[in-house]
Amino acid sequence: MGETIVPHAQPPIEDYGLLSNRQTTALVAHARVDWWCVPRVDSDAVFAALPGGDEHGYWRIAPVAATETGRAYRQGPFILDTDCAAPKGVGKKHRLPDRRATSSEGHRRASIGGMDVTDNETRIVTAERTVRAPAPEIFEWIAEPTRQPGWDGNDNLDVATTAERVRAVGDVFGMRTNKGKSKENRIVAFEEGRTIAWLTADAGHEPPGHIWRRDLEPLDDGTTRVIHTYDWTGVTDEARWPRHRQTTPANLLASIDRLAAVVERHA
Repeated sequence: MGETIVPHAQPPIEDYGLLSNRQTTALVAHARVDWWCVPRVDSDAVFAALPGGDEHGYWRIAPVAATETGRAYRQGPFILDTDCAAPKGVGKKHRLPDRRATSSEGHRRASIGGMDVTDNETRIVTAERTVRAPAPEIFEWIAEPTRQPGWDGNDNLDVATTAERVRAVGDVFGMRTNKGKSKENRIVAFEEGRTIAWLTADAGHEPPGHIWRRDLEPLDDGTTRVIHTYDWTGVTDEARWPRHRQTTPANLLASIDRLAAVVERHA
């Protein structure tokens, strides 16, 4: 996965698909982003292989030795699916170069994000929905450990064992489950009011490697898009994989639904 392949034959302009989030655009062909300006469409290009060459930058993620077999926009949302075939399987890629390079496709969405591969397993699961509350208010319910048992989608948290609100990468908060197990959660990503993610481990043990993440995107109407991600790409113990596979987009969406119900009731 993620192999860089050079040199690259320049596709004709009609082979390129357009991606946009109404602030910037990207042009993609043959599983590569060859043109992308950030943060706006009139900004300098980050990737400019389209008018220049590979040395001017591009972004690609695809199975090794992949061949593009099909491509189409989804009905409704501005999402481009690219089908690839490779010796070890087939895959489908969405939403290049990242989640924010698409427009909204409705109130609720659950998906296996980034790439779905039949043989090479994708271990990043994501779900999202719009919550009728401002991002700072939602963030408080996530960042304050004592509030989490009230909306936990797995319904397995009993009580927070630390009361301090998390405020930075490296902070640790504790939880006790309904089965009496003590958990330690170390913050690995934090942006006040926007992003929070943590590694979970049994108290006193090294974390297995799975990360729970929430991203909040304020919308123009005062609501917030809440994106919940479960990433277990860091789990190397294969004996643990079956239990991680049990966390599905539906589970994550249920968690957001419960969080939304609580937040909207108090908004």
